[in-house]
Amino acid sequence: MEGVGGLHAWQWVFLIEGIMPIVLSPIIFWMLLTFPETSTALDERERFIAINRLGRGAARKTDSTFSWPALIRVFKRPSTYVFFIAQTSSCTVAVAQATFLPTILSVFLKFSTRKANIYAAYTYVFMIPIYPFIGWHSDWTRDRMYHFIFPMVW
Repeated sequence: MEGVGGLHAWQWVFLIEGIMPIVLSPIIFWMLLTFPETSTALDERERFIAINRLGRGAARKTDSTFSWPALIRVFKRPSTYVFFIAQTSSCTVAVAQATFLPTILSVFLKFSTRKANIYAAYTYVFMIPIYPFIGWHSDWTRDRMYHFIFPMVW
Protein backbone atom coordinates (compact mmCIF):
# COMPACT_ATOMS: atom_id res chain seq x y z
CA MET A 1 0.00 0.00 0.00
CA GLU A 2 3.00 2.22 -0.41
CA GLY A 3 1.83 5.55 -1.84
CA VAL A 4 -1.91 4.80 -1.66
CA GLY A 5 -3.72 7.92 -0.50
CA GLY A 6 -0.40 9.72 -0.28
CA LEU A 7 0.65 7.62 2.73
CA HIS A 8 3.63 5.36 3.31
CA ALA A 9 3.08 1.63 3.96
CA TRP A 10 4.05 1.97 7.63
CA GLN A 11 1.40 4.69 8.08
CA TRP A 12 -1.22 2.33 6.66
CA VAL A 13 -0.19 -0.31 9.20
CA PHE A 14 -0.88 2.12 12.05
CA LEU A 15 -4.18 3.22 10.52
CA ILE A 16 -5.49 -0.28 9.88
CA GLU A 17 -4.40 -1.64 13.26
CA GLY A 18 -5.71 1.46 15.04
CA ILE A 19 -9.07 1.71 13.30
CA MET A 20 -10.09 -1.90 13.95
CA PRO A 21 -10.12 -1.63 17.76
CA ILE A 22 -11.85 1.74 17.63
CA VAL A 23 -14.60 0.42 15.36
CA LEU A 24 -15.00 -2.85 17.28
CA SER A 25 -14.84 -1.41 20.81
CA PRO A 26 -18.54 -0.40 21.10
CA ILE A 27 -19.61 -3.79 19.78
CA ILE A 28 -17.31 -5.66 22.14
CA PHE A 29 -18.39 -3.47 25.07
CA TRP A 30 -22.00 -4.59 24.61
CA MET A 31 -21.05 -8.21 23.90
CA LEU A 32 -18.94 -8.72 27.01
CA LEU A 33 -20.79 -10.06 30.00
CA THR A 34 -20.39 -8.40 33.38
CA PHE A 35 -21.26 -10.63 36.30
CA PRO A 36 -23.43 -13.71 35.80
CA GLU A 37 -25.79 -12.49 38.52
CA THR A 38 -26.83 -9.45 36.46
CA SER A 39 -26.18 -10.54 32.87
CA THR A 40 -29.19 -10.15 30.59
CA ALA A 41 -27.58 -12.40 27.95
CA LEU A 42 -28.03 -15.50 30.12
CA ASP A 43 -31.25 -17.31 30.92
CA GLU A 44 -31.86 -18.66 34.44
CA ARG A 45 -30.30 -22.08 33.74
CA GLU A 46 -27.18 -20.56 32.15
CA ARG A 47 -26.91 -18.04 34.99
CA PHE A 48 -27.04 -20.87 37.57
CA ILE A 49 -24.34 -22.82 35.69
CA ALA A 50 -22.11 -19.74 35.31
CA ILE A 51 -22.37 -18.77 38.98
CA ASN A 52 -21.59 -22.30 40.17
CA ARG A 53 -18.77 -22.75 37.65
CA LEU A 54 -16.94 -19.70 39.00
CA GLY A 55 -16.45 -21.37 42.33
CA ARG A 56 -15.66 -20.06 45.76
CA GLY A 57 -13.49 -16.97 45.89
CA ALA A 58 -14.43 -15.67 42.44
CA ALA A 59 -15.37 -12.02 42.03
CA ARG A 60 -19.05 -11.29 42.56
CA LYS A 61 -21.25 -8.29 41.82
CA THR A 62 -21.63 -7.74 45.55
CA ASP A 63 -17.87 -7.61 46.23
CA SER A 64 -16.96 -4.09 47.23
CA THR A 65 -14.24 -4.43 49.81
CA PHE A 66 -10.49 -4.69 49.66
CA SER A 67 -8.66 -6.90 52.10
CA TRP A 68 -4.93 -6.74 52.77
CA PRO A 69 -4.90 -10.26 54.26
CA ALA A 70 -6.54 -11.58 51.07
CA LEU A 71 -3.90 -9.83 48.94
CA ILE A 72 -1.12 -11.28 51.10
CA ARG A 73 -2.65 -14.78 50.71
CA VAL A 74 -2.52 -14.37 46.93
CA PHE A 75 1.18 -13.51 47.04
CA LYS A 76 1.91 -16.47 49.35
CA ARG A 77 0.57 -18.97 46.80
CA PRO A 78 3.23 -20.64 44.63
CA SER A 79 0.69 -20.83 41.80
CA THR A 80 0.72 -17.02 41.59
CA TYR A 81 4.41 -17.04 40.68
CA VAL A 82 4.12 -20.05 38.36
CA PHE A 83 1.35 -18.29 36.46
CA PHE A 84 3.33 -15.03 36.42
CA ILE A 85 6.38 -16.74 34.93
CA ALA A 86 4.26 -18.66 32.40
CA GLN A 87 2.37 -15.53 31.33
CA THR A 88 5.51 -13.41 31.07
CA SER A 89 7.28 -16.13 29.08
CA SER A 90 4.38 -16.61 26.67
CA CYS A 91 4.05 -12.86 26.13
CA THR A 92 7.78 -12.55 25.50
CA VAL A 93 7.69 -15.35 22.93
CA ALA A 94 4.58 -13.92 21.23
CA VAL A 95 6.04 -10.43 20.99
CA ALA A 96 9.41 -11.74 19.79
CA GLN A 97 7.74 -13.88 17.14
CA ALA A 98 5.58 -10.99 15.97
CA THR A 99 8.54 -8.62 15.91
CA PHE A 100 11.29 -10.77 14.48
CA LEU A 101 9.65 -13.42 12.26
CA PRO A 102 9.62 -11.21 9.14
CA THR A 103 13.27 -10.30 9.77
CA ILE A 104 14.24 -13.94 10.26
CA LEU A 105 12.45 -14.91 7.05
CA SER A 106 14.09 -12.16 5.02
CA VAL A 107 17.61 -12.37 6.45
CA PHE A 108 18.13 -16.11 6.90
CA LEU A 109 15.78 -17.49 4.24
CA LYS A 110 16.42 -14.65 1.77
CA PHE A 111 12.73 -13.84 1.21
CA SER A 112 11.81 -10.41 -0.06
CA THR A 113 10.41 -8.03 2.56
CA ARG A 114 6.92 -8.29 1.13
CA LYS A 115 7.01 -12.10 0.99
CA ALA A 116 8.42 -12.34 4.54
CA ASN A 117 5.60 -10.17 5.90
CA ILE A 118 2.97 -12.18 4.03
CA TYR A 119 4.33 -15.48 5.38
CA ALA A 120 4.44 -14.04 8.90
CA ALA A 121 0.80 -13.00 8.53
CA TYR A 122 -0.10 -16.56 7.47
CA THR A 123 0.93 -17.83 10.90
CA TYR A 124 -1.66 -15.60 12.53
CA VAL A 125 -4.37 -16.46 10.02
CA PHE A 126 -3.68 -20.14 10.69
CA MET A 127 -3.88 -19.71 14.47
CA ILE A 128 -7.09 -17.65 14.61
CA PRO A 129 -9.45 -20.65 14.19
CA ILE A 130 -7.35 -22.79 16.51
CA TYR A 131 -7.74 -20.61 19.62
CA PRO A 132 -11.55 -20.94 19.86
CA PHE A 133 -11.15 -24.70 19.39
CA ILE A 134 -8.63 -24.84 22.24
CA GLY A 135 -11.06 -22.92 24.48
CA TRP A 136 -13.96 -25.19 23.54
CA HIS A 137 -11.90 -28.36 24.03
CA SER A 138 -10.60 -27.07 27.37
CA ASP A 139 -14.16 -26.51 28.52
CA TRP A 140 -15.31 -29.87 27.19
CA THR A 141 -12.52 -31.88 28.86
CA ARG A 142 -12.35 -29.64 31.97
CA ASP A 143 -8.58 -29.72 31.67
CA ARG A 144 -7.18 -26.21 31.76
CA MET A 145 -3.48 -26.69 32.45
CA TYR A 146 -2.52 -28.63 29.31
CA HIS A 147 -4.65 -26.37 27.14
CA PHE A 148 -2.72 -23.42 28.56
CA ILE A 149 0.71 -25.02 28.13
CA PHE A 150 0.28 -26.77 24.76
CA PRO A 151 -0.21 -23.64 22.59
CA MET A 152 2.86 -22.06 24.15
CA VAL A 153 5.20 -24.95 23.35
CA TRP A 154 3.62 -25.64 19.97
